[in-house]
Amino acid sequence: MKVNKSLNFGHQQFILNCTKANVGTAKTLRVFKEMVGGYSNVGALQIDFKNFRRDLQAYICGADAQLVIDKNLRKKEISPGMTFNYDVDENDQLTRLFWADQTSVRNYGVFGDVVSFDATYNTNR
Repeated sequence: MKVNKSLNFGHQQFILNCTKANVGTAKTLRVFKEMVGGYSNVGALQIDFKNFRRDLQAYICGADAQLVIDKNLRKKEISPGMTFNYDVDENDQLTRLFWADQTSVRNYGVFGDVVSFDATYNTNR
């Protein structure tokens, strides 16, 4: 992309890995700077890092729920004791998600407790 012309594959891979680890762009640039020995060796500006991360998030935006579903289905294939279920609405948006590994199921049988997360909490400010 024209915006990312100064970012090579190494830059992009590093930004992707930092995004996976939930590291922001400013910190990503600082860590990259330390790895290459200074800002003059980075070869890109902070705005380039921000733009690439923005474009990356826009690219996966429509597929993020499918990524979660696929990952849990792979885990279910590997671990037969895992329970996984989900619901999507008429717009193909993920509405409910449930997963429990073998240890969680056993703990529920012993203690009878569950943990639930409301992902919509505090989204309408």
